[in-house]
Amino acid sequence: MKKLLIVVAAVVAVIVVVVVAAPFFLSADSYKGEILSRVRDATGRDMTIGGKLSLSLFPSVRIEAGDVVLANAPGAAAPAMARLKKLDVAVKLIPLLSGRFEVERLSLVEPQIDLEIDAKGQPSWSFAESAAALPAPAPGAIPPRNPSMMGLAALSRLAVKDVTIANGTVVLLDRRTNRRDELQNVTLTLSAPSLDAPFTMNGSAMWRGQKITIAARLDNTGALVRAGGKSGMTLTLDAKPIQLKFAGTVGNAGRGEHPGLAFDGKADLAVPSLRDLVAWSGRPIALPKRGLGPLALSGTVRAVNGVAKFEDAVFSLDGIKATGALTLDATGARPRLGGALHASALDLNPYLPPPTPGWSAETFDVAPLREADAELNVTADGVTFRKLKIGRSDAAVHLQDGHLTLDVRQVALYRGEAKGTLKLDATGATPALTIDGAASGIDLGTLLRDAGGGGSINGVASFTVSVTARGDSERALVSTVDGRSMFRMNNGTLQGVDLGGMLKNTASSFAGGGGATAVQRASASFVIRNGIMTTRDLAVSTSSIDASGGGTVSLPPRTLNFRIEPKLIAGLVTVPVTVSGKWDNLSYQPDLGGLAKGIVQAPGRVIGGAAGGVGKVGEGVGNGIGSTLNSLFGK
Repeated sequence: MKKLLIVVAAVVAVIVVVVVAAPFFLSADSYKGEILSRVRDATGRDMTIGGKLSLSLFPSVRIEAGDVVLANAPGAAAPAMARLKKLDVAVKLIPLLSGRFEVERLSLVEPQIDLEIDAKGQPSWSFAESAAALPAPAPGAIPPRNPSMMGLAALSRLAVKDVTIANGTVVLLDRRTNRRDELQNVTLTLSAPSLDAPFTMNGSAMWRGQKITIAARLDNTGALVRAGGKSGMTLTLDAKPIQLKFAGTVGNAGRGEHPGLAFDGKADLAVPSLRDLVAWSGRPIALPKRGLGPLALSGTVRAVNGVAKFEDAVFSLDGIKATGALTLDATGARPRLGGALHASALDLNPYLPPPTPGWSAETFDVAPLREADAELNVTADGVTFRKLKIGRSDAAVHLQDGHLTLDVRQVALYRGEAKGTLKLDATGATPALTIDGAASGIDLGTLLRDAGGGGSINGVASFTVSVTARGDSERALVSTVDGRSMFRMNNGTLQGVDLGGMLKNTASSFAGGGGATAVQRASASFVIRNGIMTTRDLAVSTSSIDASGGGTVSLPPRTLNFRIEPKLIAGLVTVPVTVSGKWDNLSYQPDLGGLAKGIVQAPGRVIGGAAGGVGKVGEGVGNGIGSTLNSLFGK
């Protein structure tokens, strides 16, 4: 928005200066050609005056022109860069004789300004200004060649008492992105009585159906055309989706042919809804309709040539509050955000989709990851993810050209710690995901209870995971998971099932459910292919028996199929146990085929124990283990 206003000022200033600099002593018929010639020399563009043109010399030099058209740059989409229904200029006569322009009144009625940036980044308002076309710059000033400063330099030669723009339209077309922005109903009043006097501007416009009002003040306009010059500045921008306030200084920070404006001061940004603001900008966020509400940012801002730095920043979004420093670089093809933030509490739940049974087929929208780049360091005293309560966390976010890397350097997790890296490639039609992580010393029971898995398993756990997946939905991702994983638990219990009794062929352990298993050690390593986790080295050591086995955990259908083989114990017939079914409806059964050896030794004991175990074990067993698996996979 600020850029558009500066550009509008540049266009208007160039037109006004070249018009009032024309020979005012000629007749109305004779000076028209001279005016058009001067405009051509100053801008390299043709101007036409299709309407009435009149001139008066006393008490002020006054020029009125109708249907004024200034041609656009060659190859631009719109043939005219500026169209004015009426231009009315009144300039004091005596100062004009000495080369000074003191404008008593300048009125632009229904201006239509079409601006364009071509595919190479060249702006259509980059005029070929000649040194002879305008009066000499003020002493100490550097004649600017940068188009963003031309209007300011031209205005600095003017003393403007009263300027009005009524019912204007400004269009900016960026051919690099084919983005088109249009300001409508532009109404503007400004005043700059002298170089050293304050410059004031007040106005409003409509953009995408919302009214924007702006008020600005410069304490010393003339200082901005001198190298290193500074002026006090205040700026207020107010619209329903955003409010911005700035108080500080603005200066000419450029050198030679590359001057630019530098802002330094206190800025306050308030956004009632970040989601609505982004939608207003033309890029709605495809996320759950929760969160991304009130946003506030305040701090010291230093901005020059498209790079803004926020220091001592205080940031809040929804219930998240953070402090730190941020840098926004808007000079490239995409904005780049950098810096470091620290949050006391980071609640991620408003930005997560609601949990649903099974794997969702709803597609992810990763397009926003291609719209910006980022390099952020984020720390938090605590993080909430669904019902999980995570302790102090330290992570780095790197986003470049659609490649996202989340480097979790440290996480305090349920009396243990975890770290890992998540990489997401959003450059193609199908997102590609890579996860490498490890955790140790985890209080598994408390973690599972907070995750909604109940307290069926307790113990100190560690695990590693290294997987890849491709897909644009949960269902697609879990169906393509490849990689490896390892799990280990010590000093734990398994509630709801007496696994030791089952392995020793105790009938009540199968028939009644309930009970508990004291697990001294349990471990397994998995190979994962197309979402199916396979292990052949499951090892379980209980307080009464040791066992080994293997099986599969199938992620897409959410099923489990394991066979656990007990080690032989002298004088005791042991029974292999199978665990199978849907995660939320598991059953434990004796493996009758594994009883062949024991039948010969003690047929009655074997048959009696196994007969009571055929079928589903108690609901507490199946639901406990199933809810554990559900919680581990976020369901």
